[in-house]
Amino acid sequence: MIDLQTLATLPVRLLLLVGPQPARLTRRLHAWRDQLAVPLLDLSLALGERLPDGPTNERAVRVAAILDDLLAGGADPLLMDHVETLFDPALGVDPLALLKRASRHRVLIVAWPGEIDANGLTHATPSQPDYRRYPPTDLDDITVVTLPIPPV
Repeated sequence: MIDLQTLATLPVRLLLLVGPQPARLTRRLHAWRDQLAVPLLDLSLALGERLPDGPTNERAVRVAAILDDLLAGGADPLLMDHVETLFDPALGVDPLALLKRASRHRVLIVAWPGEIDANGLTHATPSQPDYRRYPPTDLDDITVVTLPIPPV
């Protein structure tokens, strides 16, 4: 298990649980929720309920404000799943930057569907519209745990 006390002392209290299989990430978060007795936020569901239709040029600001509202005075640590919504190009947000900012006041443990290697962190594949690649320098101040791919 992760040392949450140490994580809570860092300037950016973000732990990314990275793996290519979203269902396995979800199962791991559910196990941690039960083990730690902490809440689990389904971000896609929460944003879908709160993000009104409106001008696309205002969506990035709205998403950040909604995320702030969702996390205000909430649990520490907080588990977060289904962050794929943040990668929607129509929202115009930088998912990693949003999560880093949100984790400055509480420990966030986030399921990140994607992969990490020496070249950085990815979400999706280059042919998909929601593809993102973050270079290793963007990961210097966060904690990353990979969920191994089970043998076939």
